[in-house]
Amino acid sequence: MKKIYSTLMIALISVSAFSQSALRAIPGGHVPINQYHKNVPPSTQSTQSFYTDYDYMDEQYQTNTNGYSYTRYIWDMNMRYDYAAGDTSLRWAVVDFSPLWDSYATTPALIPTTYSSLMIDSIFFLCGHSNYSGQNDTILVKITQLTSGGYPTYPGTVLHTDTIITNVGLSGATWLSSVVGFTTPNYTIANNTTKFGVRVEYYGAPQDTFGLLCGFGDLGSGQCASIPALTNFAIKSQYAPNSYRHDMRFALPPYNITQLPTSTNQDTYYDCDGSGNYSSGTDSENFLQNWGIWIHGDAITGIDETDGNVGVGQNVPNPFSNETTIPYSLKNNSDVSLTIFDVTGKVVMTQSQTAVGAGMHNFTVTTTDLAPGVYYYTVQAGAGKVTHKMIVTE
Repeated sequence: MKKIYSTLMIALISVSAFSQSALRAIPGGHVPINQYHKNVPPSTQSTQSFYTDYDYMDEQYQTNTNGYSYTRYIWDMNMRYDYAAGDTSLRWAVVDFSPLWDSYATTPALIPTTYSSLMIDSIFFLCGHSNYSGQNDTILVKITQLTSGGYPTYPGTVLHTDTIITNVGLSGATWLSSVVGFTTPNYTIANNTTKFGVRVEYYGAPQDTFGLLCGFGDLGSGQCASIPALTNFAIKSQYAPNSYRHDMRFALPPYNITQLPTSTNQDTYYDCDGSGNYSSGTDSENFLQNWGIWIHGDAITGIDETDGNVGVGQNVPNPFSNETTIPYSLKNNSDVSLTIFDVTGKVVMTQSQTAVGAGMHNFTVTTTDLAPGVYYYTVQAGAGKVTHKMIVTE
């Protein structure tokens, strides 16, 4: 955030009262461990199970370290609405999960960046939803690939989509009540070189409303000198930028900004010192700092089963429709073979590697000769062999 958009600031102030609710959400969106996510037993000395929840972490930091308050507002959005027609201003929200944190640990800590694969077991989001039309409304929860620099783009590469369709309100009679929505994608990210985010989209009838909650550190009213009526002075998240959105007010000419923050971290803010330039800590940030979207994951940090000289991991991605990688390790030099069987026990593919040195290695399998279905693969080195299951999709 190095450049001021003064006209954007004015627009933001003019619509903020419309978009905000005095609603106080579930604190931090923190859910009890194992309450929602599938309980996946850890593999031998190689799996780290965790939640990454920026909203929760920033609330803890702002309240416990800085001594500030933390406030959440609910923000309405709809992919089908048209801002020029006077509809809602937000289309979608996305959270960047390329830096993974174990948020609910006693002291939040970064997940090691050397994991060989990551199972995204569950995705959670704090939302409100009303349905008065009786028509089907659709919520799409997408795992999307980010740029190498960790920036989400739209539409970008979508790795996985979960769909929620409902013709009744998810949070009762009004969208100004909050509920925890969740999906269980059980999607495997191949390795730490793939940066990913989660995007929530809503497609609904004009009579219906959907909103997501977003939080920020809050110094309260009266802290913005040039705008004394500003009800909240927002502190920049300790984990920014992690939350992005498509704001139709600024996507239209003359701004043509498809996503905020931008790839250079420029964003809207309140010019509290009246300098005409962004002043960190002196100017209030916008209120869209930490979307209430979080994940549960299981990071595979090594080989999960070993027999004699060979250790073999789960293929990633799994399921797969084009290509997958089977990781294995050797204690000593050896010839290595890969055999793939169908569910009847018939051998459908073999590969071999000769004089392989000790350490980590991979087999690569494509679906050229594999029809969709369930298969088993065995990696063998000398007398040691390990078998795993894999799934091929269309």
